[in-house]
Amino acid sequence: MRNMHYTFVLVGLIILIFPAVAHAQFTGGEVQRSPIRAALNKFSFSVMAGYGHSITSHNIDDAVFIATQSSQYVRGAESGDGVYTNWYGNPSLVENFQEDQAGFMLNTADSSALRFTANGFTVPITVLLYMNFDRFRIGGGFSAAFNQVGNFRPNAYQENIQPWEPSPQRHRLMRYFGYVGATAYSWENFAFVPDLQLGAVSMGSQINTELANPSWFADLGLSVEKHLSEYMRIVVRPSYEYRALTTILQTEQPFPSFQHNHHTFYVQAGISLNYPEVPRCPIKACSTQLKHAHGGKEFRGQPIWKKQNPKYGENDTELIRNKGRNKRKRSAY
Repeated sequence: MRNMHYTFVLVGLIILIFPAVAHAQFTGGEVQRSPIRAALNKFSFSVMAGYGHSITSHNIDDAVFIATQSSQYVRGAESGDGVYTNWYGNPSLVENFQEDQAGFMLNTADSSALRFTANGFTVPITVLLYMNFDRFRIGGGFSAAFNQVGNFRPNAYQENIQPWEPSPQRHRLMRYFGYVGATAYSWENFAFVPDLQLGAVSMGSQINTELANPSWFADLGLSVEKHLSEYMRIVVRPSYEYRALTTILQTEQPFPSFQHNHHTFYVQAGISLNYPEVPRCPIKACSTQLKHAHGGKEFRGQPIWKKQNPKYGENDTELIRNKGRNKRKRSAY
């Protein structure tokens, strides 16, 4: 339920702001606009997909690390503590482990910390809804991703410690977040928007949530937007994200914990839309390209992906007589 917190906050903002906008009168002379459309036009909806390269690392602190020819294990500092494997997301107790079988043993409480690092990747799909306040924006969204963590490799003792594969190595990743941003610079049809996503993470049923607890996450990015029209934009967003996963070996008594730090570098691309505050002209014979009026109501003459009030040749840079089948005609008229 806590993952839905930001969704409730966003819905609350809509409930508070929508009535105030909806009751306003949007009139220009004798031309009227729908107040509901005007209110919806304040919101932007974005869908993006992309790729992320992740680097996951953790230290073995105040614990004993044990390596055999085929596997790696950890236990508490005391000799009678249980021995565990897979301390990434689903720790498992090893029954009847014989330490005399160990080929390598390191007590990190008596020496420098042992560090493991793994490369991986994630493929996210992100949905975002936000409200525009002049050059500022605030809202929320969610992201669903396929995530894979590679084999963990040690920073030392490579001759004694083999890389080990975490389990689960592949899992789904859900993120629920609040969103803020501001347009920092505009140039021609481009806008550059630094923004921040901050929220909670769910890692799926493959992770033992009693022993592995994902933290909040922060994602700082720069959205580069190409405005096709006032209603539609193409968005490319590179970003950096930090999150952590803290794993304990057992819950009955104090025991070593391991914080897995995830650093992910994303590039995502998609589209962003605003609901038009005026409808498309319903008269098929009407050739007006600009916003115009019929019967005291305002309409637009362009689809949402074109400029609504274009200058001469701005939307159609090529003459009609030079397009399609007209190319084969001696004269298009």
